[in-house]
Amino acid sequence: MRSGSELYFAQSDNRASGDVIYRIQVKQAGPARLVIAIDNVTAVRRFLITFFEPGDLQSVHYLERRAQGRWSYYGLAWAGERGTECLVVVNYSDHRAQCRLSLPLPALRNRRVRLTDMMGNEVYDRDGSDLVDHGLYIEHAPWHFNVFALGVQP
Repeated sequence: MRSGSELYFAQSDNRASGDVIYRIQVKQAGPARLVIAIDNVTAVRRFLITFFEPGDLQSVHYLERRAQGRWSYYGLAWAGERGTECLVVVNYSDHRAQCRLSLPLPALRNRRVRLTDMMGNEVYDRDGSDLVDHGLYIEHAPWHFNVFALGVQP
């Protein structure tokens, strides 16, 4: 897989009446870092109800080499451009990890963003332009995770 390449796959799960087609885009590929974005190309429907329109389900996955034989993983996922966006961050390792996660959400520019952990009591206020340009700094203990609701203020 090379940077800029796109692949497609069909997935069948209990959310939809039939297969849902997804696109994988390789945003960055190198010996020490792999960034992959995934979005649904077809709607997610069950019976006569459309739950998600094309492009509503999106995720970005970051794999980074930390040392020989040690990699870190962070994943971001959100649904829809309207409503509540959520950011899921997980340290899938047995050691402390940190990184800066760029948020590919240009609508955050020039806005204040409140990240509220829906699984705990952490609340952070950040500048949206900084989140898009420089990323959200994350430092997690082993196996720690957050599910942040993103509240955007004018």
